[in-house]
Amino acid sequence: MYHLSYDTSYGWQSQWDSLGGVFTSEPAVASWSSDRLDVFGTGTDYAMYHKAWDGSSWSSDWEVLGGTFTSPPAVVSWGVGRLDIFGLGTDFAVWHLSYDSSTGWQQGWDSLGGGPFKTPPVVVSRASDRLDVFAVASGDNAIWHKSWSGSSWSDWASIGKPVGEVSSSSSSRTSSTRTTGLPRPTTVAPTTVTIVQSQGDPTSSAASVTSDTTGGPVTVTVQQTPAATSNAASQKTYQDMVFLMAVLHIAMPLLWGCLGTT
Repeated sequence: MYHLSYDTSYGWQSQWDSLGGVFTSEPAVASWSSDRLDVFGTGTDYAMYHKAWDGSSWSSDWEVLGGTFTSPPAVVSWGVGRLDIFGLGTDFAVWHLSYDSSTGWQQGWDSLGGGPFKTPPVVVSRASDRLDVFAVASGDNAIWHKSWSGSSWSDWASIGKPVGEVSSSSSSRTSSTRTTGLPRPTTVAPTTVTIVQSQGDPTSSAASVTSDTTGGPVTVTVQQTPAATSNAASQKTYQDMVFLMAVLHIAMPLLWGCLGTT
């Protein structure tokens, strides 16, 4: 993992500095106070790792927080000395771990259930000791919500999905997910569009789709076909011009002869 800082007094630092580690997910970072940073990521063993900046230096090693995750982490701080980390487990439910500077890390990850979910969780805090967690479910593609009130967690509740969102049953897109690690990318079938066009007449064309339109890559080819009517018209024009030249060849001497006798 690499890091770059910016300060309004001197701008960007001169170069990126390495924080070490090898990761399979994007990093997540939170700050509970001025000049404090806590960074998280999942390693090659899909466990959660943590590194902190205390105002003067980075912690020497990445701290292993355990767990086995299939999504990047989500982290938030609702107060000084407090962190809450979330991620999808191998069961695609949301798992949670908290930290308090007075007591340290809680003893083991706790499952918040729900799902199975197909997106990493998103978490926000609107007040001290308050958390709201969101994720998209695999079954209905709806966004689901769970909240911490300061003393207990609520049940998961669906808050619906955006109008116009295509359901999984009507979509021809296919995807698969590993039992460990990050979800595999969605694959879509290609679409080929063939345009048939007459030579010399770009306004006369017809398009046909030769495979299902699934939102994948689109290949467009143009095929030109001879236009018999156009060629026939050109041939007739040529014949008329030859006939006119022959008439002029015969008539011009006679015309000059008549002019010379007057």
